[in-house]
Amino acid sequence: VKGGGEVVVVSTHRHGDWFVSSIVGFSEGKSHKGMSKMTYNPYEQKFVQFNFCNEGSYGVGSTPAWDGDSLSFTGYKHSRKDRGEYFKKIFEKVADDTLKMTAQTSQDNQTFETVAEATCIKAQ
Repeated sequence: VKGGGEVVVVSTHRHGDWFVSSIVGFSEGKSHKGMSKMTYNPYEQKFVQFNFCNEGSYGVGSTPAWDGDSLSFTGYKHSRKDRGEYFKKIFEKVADDTLKMTAQTSQDNQTFETVAEATCIKAQ
């Protein structure tokens, strides 16, 4: 992960129509625990994703569909530490069993800065 942190997916499963990931991360000597839930909303014809973490922050994002080998969620996240910010979470297929994830944030929803990058490999 960019910035010297480490993110480990500790469990991934389906719960009905939801795809759920529980994660534990470590950055700057502090632990981070979170959960991500994703599903497809057939009425609005888009994927939606909800993120929650132990620090009290949460985010909601959506994307209409895969665009080639890329799936890009956009949304807004709130934190107890700041007033909140816009975000993009981009998943790019680089192999049959590998995705590259890039997380970006912005205060004005115009200029985005990459804050995290990770390679996600399907467990064997």
